[in-house]
Amino acid sequence: MKQNAMTSILQAGKTSLALLKVMAGLGRTPLFISWNVTFKCNLRCAYCGAADAPHREWATEKIVQGLEELYRSGARWITFGGGEPLVRSDIEALITKAKDIGFTVFLSTNGRFVPDKIDVLRFVDNVNLSLDGPESIHDAMRGAGAFADTMCAAETLREKGMPFSSRWFIVLRRSGVWSVMWWTPPSLCFRNPSR
Repeated sequence: MKQNAMTSILQAGKTSLALLKVMAGLGRTPLFISWNVTFKCNLRCAYCGAADAPHREWATEKIVQGLEELYRSGARWITFGGGEPLVRSDIEALITKAKDIGFTVFLSTNGRFVPDKIDVLRFVDNVNLSLDGPESIHDAMRGAGAFADTMCAAETLREKGMPFSSRWFIVLRRSGVWSVMWWTPPSLCFRNPSR
């Protein structure tokens, strides 16, 4: 327990120092990183081209090198996204390495694999679940059953006491053009006060 407390204090100190440097104007620091570690995805959302993107991915070692460089340059928060990051066979290794380096780790997912990968997610500080709206809209955008998968993921995370939030994508179609924005509704957030 003492080791965890000391690690938390050290990490908080490093994060505070990085923030102070930015506030003092001592250089530009990429504090928040969003890294799409794959474009592979189990869904084919109407407005997303990830499934059609080239499926070249960096090897685990190269991503770890990138994480180390980003942390040295001042980054402290990272979100793993995609495509669907839980389709990567090495996602647990990436998450644990990012935590070992000192990052606060978030993971954005469509929720389909959350129940099966719940042990992998135990190291994540927050899981972001994507929603497009009520079931009829969500499934129209992502495919039949996608809404039920996301709700199942939310319930699984809640049952395990793991922090999560929902990022709603507001999708508008005008003159054949899709426009996407995101919004996080407070009604689908869960924070475990013990974490």
